This record gives sequence, structure tokens and C-alpha cells, in this order.
Amino acid sequence: MIAVAHVLDELQKQLAKAKNSSDEQEIRESLAAMQSLCGLVLGAKDAAGSPSPVIRPPAAAPSVPAVPVSSPMEGKLLEEEDANGGSLFDF
Repeated sequence: MIAVAHVLDELQKQLAKAKNSSDEQEIRESLAAMQSLCGLVLGAKDAAGSPSPVIRPPAAAPSVPAVPVSSPMEGKLLEEEDANGGSLFDF
């Protein structure tokens, strides 16, 4: 079993690291470490039988606009001597 006092000490270290940093990536890493440490303690209590639901927010996904991709060959028939039609399977 993980000692809760040890986890709380590590949480304090990560919090101090996040507060003293000006780099956004380092702050995010410290926050992720704190989230994992909290999950360790809450997960250990769940295994012991006490009901404490672990709620994890969805991971922030990069925002990518939905743009349909079209092929430069889309809608064009191949015009070769031995081509029979527009399908890949037409020989």
C-alpha cells in the first residue's frame, strides 16, 4: 500500500514546481503528475472497499478542423489504351 503522507509530499513538490515555472509545458507535466498521484490514492481507497469514484476529465485533444480531403484524381476517368472504364477493377 502506498503511504498517503508520501503521496501528499510529492503533490506539494509538484505544486511548487508548477507555481515556480513559467513554461506552459512544464506546468502541464506537473499537473499531469499530480493527477496521477491523486489517482494512486483514490484507486487504493477504491480497492479497500470504500466508495470513492474516480472522475477523469477527457484529455485535451488538439483542435483540428474537419475539412474534407479530395484527391486530385477524384471524378476523372483514366484514359489509357488498355483501360476499360473508371473502376480500379476494370481491366
